[in-house]
Amino acid sequence: MSVQEYAASEMRYLCGTKNPSVGYSQPRRWAWYERCDHQGWLTSTADGDCSSMVAGCYNIAFHNELGSPYTRDGTGGMFPVSDQTWTGTIPALAAERGFIDRGDSWVGSAPAGGFRVGDLLMADGHVAMAVRDIDGAFDGQDPLLAEAWIDSRGSDGWDDPDEPSGDQDSGETRLVRYADHPFTRAASWTTVLSYEGAPIAPRPETQEKEREPTVLNGIDISAYQAGIDIAAINPDFVIIKVTEGVDYVNPAWKDQIRQAYAQNRPIGVYHYIDGSGAASEADHFVSTVADWNGYVMWCVDWEQGDNSAWGSTAYLTEFIEAVKARNGGKWIMLYASAAVYPHDVAAACNTGKWIAQYADMNPHGWDDAPWTDGTWTARIHQYTGTGRVAGYGGDLDLDIFYGTADEFREYYTATYPPTTAPDGAALLDVSGVWEAKTGARFRQVMGLGTDVEWTEACKALQYFLTWAVDAYRLQSATGSQRLAVDGVDGQATWKAFQTWWNHCDIPAGHAIPLSGACDAETIKAVQIALNHSWAGARALAVQP
Repeated sequence: MSVQEYAASEMRYLCGTKNPSVGYSQPRRWAWYERCDHQGWLTSTADGDCSSMVAGCYNIAFHNELGSPYTRDGTGGMFPVSDQTWTGTIPALAAERGFIDRGDSWVGSAPAGGFRVGDLLMADGHVAMAVRDIDGAFDGQDPLLAEAWIDSRGSDGWDDPDEPSGDQDSGETRLVRYADHPFTRAASWTTVLSYEGAPIAPRPETQEKEREPTVLNGIDISAYQAGIDIAAINPDFVIIKVTEGVDYVNPAWKDQIRQAYAQNRPIGVYHYIDGSGAASEADHFVSTVADWNGYVMWCVDWEQGDNSAWGSTAYLTEFIEAVKARNGGKWIMLYASAAVYPHDVAAACNTGKWIAQYADMNPHGWDDAPWTDGTWTARIHQYTGTGRVAGYGGDLDLDIFYGTADEFREYYTATYPPTTAPDGAALLDVSGVWEAKTGARFRQVMGLGTDVEWTEACKALQYFLTWAVDAYRLQSATGSQRLAVDGVDGQATWKAFQTWWNHCDIPAGHAIPLSGACDAETIKAVQIALNHSWAGARALAVQP
């Protein structure tokens, strides 16, 4: 998908969805952006304004289509996520990002050659975006416009900043035909900006370098890295501190783990022992991470600092065995410094070895063959605490995993999936039978009422697939570059779904036949996707 198409699809989604919805508020103008994942799917109701939404939609497009780091300060080609970006600055900011001003060719009702998908229409104090119709059509002379317009009380939001968030069905965000827009009728549009290929900074070479297929470079993070953008760093794996002692929880761990999961990175979680009681610490760790059991590698951090049990191999052994008793016997990775590594405990408890040893404390980048001084054999080597890599402005712990991504995930022993979907909903049985619960959950994910007729639910699926499956694959699967949004779940619809599923980074051997039939294997795929999706997302956002 092109940058323009991605931005326009995002803008149309934001202005057309009602659950969760986007309303209008200048005081909360970037709230919608904060509540979107990096692909652009809303996780909750929020607000925006006209300039933040068109700029943010292009940021999401730059990130997903060109690999621009998901920054907030305008670096890497992104529009600044701040008050620097508003209608008065958009023309200059857009010009720096590869947009051209076609206002001087505006003759009659449209610029020469007509409007284009993703065009920004500017007026004094306002901006809207040209987007496709729901059926995928685009009229270059009379396009559909998506815009944030005005709040439900007819103001900019400053008079009542406590007004409920989201669209209260008063046209706060809307889709309106160009010919019907009051600015068109009043001849108030001043110019149109068209994206023609931005000078986006590519991801730094350090992120794109080829690495040995049996060696992975990753990071381990904690609350110190709250707000980190994992996609911008592009590590091969991520290990996250979740708990410490019997009551501490890293406040950023859920955001960090969801980012890693969304990027399809192997994930580890760890607990820092402080000596508060082995069984109680194990309870705290396992209960906090329980919903991710089967999707993560379990790790324990054994260090001298803030650890009243330091030196007690009995305590460490008790903790490890207590964790294994509570997490279904999953493998434990034991972390400690090379100088004091408890090799005897690792052997007795049959743990993996994650060993910290640095050559020095100088800033250090990715390393496929870091320095070691010893005869030990580790599965993971933390080789610096002052790592500096593109995409993050501070120090990072950098680690190397000696193995492949599949071998990393073998530590998951994924037989105990989360007990709930990402939004807390009960998981569906992956039965291959379309029961009432499957239909209700499908409507919920698509942002529809549970009593909505199937034709409307099917239209929501068709619109998602039209957006999610590129034209080439749709053509190959269905014979057409567009999927009809007609509410008829025939062969074309299910072939489009099967195509989407088979290209979602599913593990080898899990593809389903391109049959066009809603058979048991296809229904299982739908159920798995629903178990990984957010309510109201209007999309199946799974990477199974």
